[in-house]
Amino acid sequence: MVQHRFRRRYLALYTPLLADRESAQDWAAVITYGQEVLVALPPLSRPSYYPPQDRVDTAVVRAQVARAYEALGDPEQAFAVYEPVFNDKNDYETYVTARRLAGAIAPERGQEFTRQVIAKLRNKLPLSCYLLCQIYLSEGQFEPAYNLLGNVTGYSALDALKLVAKAHLLAALGPEARPEMGPYLQEMYTKTAESESDKEPVRFLRDYLAAEPNLARTTALARAEDLYRRIMQLHIDNGRKTYATAAYYCALLGEIAAFDGRQAEFNQFYQELRRRYSRHRALQAELAAKVGA
Repeated sequence: MVQHRFRRRYLALYTPLLADRESAQDWAAVITYGQEVLVALPPLSRPSYYPPQDRVDTAVVRAQVARAYEALGDPEQAFAVYEPVFNDKNDYETYVTARRLAGAIAPERGQEFTRQVIAKLRNKLPLSCYLLCQIYLSEGQFEPAYNLLGNVTGYSALDALKLVAKAHLLAALGPEARPEMGPYLQEMYTKTAESESDKEPVRFLRDYLAAEPNLARTTALARAEDLYRRIMQLHIDNGRKTYATAAYYCALLGEIAAFDGRQAEFNQFYQELRRRYSRHRALQAELAAKVGA
């Protein structure tokens, strides 16, 4: 009883205690100590008033307790303990864990969880756009991810545009670079394949993107090019400071078209682009440097 009161007074003591019991696979103790912490701490969404030395990461504790329940063959309890972590953080890493735990109860439960999450996120657009795109793409639902970006404008949607564009490009051209691809495409594939990178969207594309989406190659390629043109235009509209980035995406579009045997089509697009911005000398210089005259 004295030890229990002492731990309640100094909650930070639970951190090494839980880590030790988890490493020893003492799952019953992990659940007991973890529940003591969760009772003592405020809900995830509320600020903690504990002093810094006593602060405990509730999300970490919930993950530890969930792993303990899962190890004991109780996915129902594991999901119940962990779901508040996703509800609080609303990121893809916690979604994946919650989705896996729900699916361990029953495949239908996992599917229902995904449907519920998608419905909630659609009500929070545009703030939830990136996460919603990740979920659609991981489930192989490329069309809803693409359609979601149909009306978005401005730099706030840039990350989502880049993610969905690259996902469609990989679906169209395959998961590995080809020798006949240009240097910008080669570089893109190299970055996507970086095994040690935890940066987004590299990690998502490498670890979670649906491997074989039900998507025709021509459709995937057309959508990728459409999104890359929109990204290029965003950088042009943003002014001189991002002209170099706009030229990069223009060059990438040229390499995609060349690889697909449509060089003449790109040449026409490129000449029209240069005529449209004939008075923008800084942009013309960047385009000439990366694409050519």
